[in-house]
Amino acid sequence: MERMVAMNQDSEIMVYRISKIKKMLVEGRQEREFLMKELDKRGDKYRTIPVPEPFTENDSKRKESGTGEKKPKKVKVGKDKSSRDPNLPKRPQNPFFQYCKEQRDYISREIQDRDGIQLSKKELTKLLAQRWNLLDLQDKQIYNERFEEERAGYNIKMEDFRRKMQEGFVSFEEFGKSENTSSMDFNDV
Repeated sequence: MERMVAMNQDSEIMVYRISKIKKMLVEGRQEREFLMKELDKRGDKYRTIPVPEPFTENDSKRKESGTGEKKPKKVKVGKDKSSRDPNLPKRPQNPFFQYCKEQRDYISREIQDRDGIQLSKKELTKLLAQRWNLLDLQDKQIYNERFEEERAGYNIKMEDFRRKMQEGFVSFEEFGKSENTSSMDFNDV
């Protein structure tokens, strides 16, 4: 039985590694195509220079000459998200995340229209971070004020939630319903 569990874990690790490698290959191809397009736009004569393809024979020989096998990493078990109360108020997004949420589609479309490329989430987030850092304090103040307003509302909701949970009057499901019905009297429960 233990051997089957170990084999199952090993196969899960292998599946994870294979999916990561496939993702890396796709990203590598996309980056290569992007660079080739950029070089073509600039009139570079890079096509005359021999470029080795990824994963050539030299790479595979180097990997085979490694010193022993590595032990597989243990899969981390995260917190069970289903144990989180669904009626627990969500924290407000910080000013940067609010800016990203507001500007992500706009900047993505702008880059798509201007350069004809679709940025990955990582590249888009880097670009958003650069633009956020270039904003002056007055522009950032809008997002800071919005954050403070949302945080004040969140704090009120959390106090109400904690009070109701401490009183023990309301189950998780009933708490969400009581938010919608203003005429509920907790003395009747």
